[in-house]
Amino acid sequence: MNARIALLGFSIECNRWAPVATLRDFDTRCLLRGADIVADARAASPSALGEMPGFVTTMDAAGPWTPCPIMLAMAEPNGPVEQAVFDGFMAEWRAGLEALRGACDGVYAVLTGLFLQKKKKKSAFSPMCLNGALFRCGTWTRFTKFRACCTSKGLIV
Repeated sequence: MNARIALLGFSIECNRWAPVATLRDFDTRCLLRGADIVADARAASPSALGEMPGFVTTMDAAGPWTPCPIMLAMAEPNGPVEQAVFDGFMAEWRAGLEALRGACDGVYAVLTGLFLQKKKKKSAFSPMCLNGALFRCGTWTRFTKFRACCTSKGLIV
């Protein structure tokens, strides 16, 4: 079977007392979209942390598959993530997953670190659910089937 797997991710370690993390912090460390995610993961010296390259390497070794990359955002340790930046990431992930609805066998999400966002009164997004999606976060071992919802507060399983 040639599995079609969506690829996305978010990684940052946040400290409430450090300066707010901006889009520039992600641009500086690792902000990849589309085919650049897979190209970076297969590179000799990827800019992404080990989870995505490890997953892609494992899938490549397992046999034919079709990566469906969306967006990977990683930053160095910082303060809470600027709300507009996080909302923009959420919108991009949502649009990518919506575009793949019915055409994707699973989702691999790199979700690592301790994450804080700047608070605002009301989320701009309602929960986004991946009912029955094959989904695995972090270190790749095997696909696990469960229901996952992504909100402005993060991933809810």
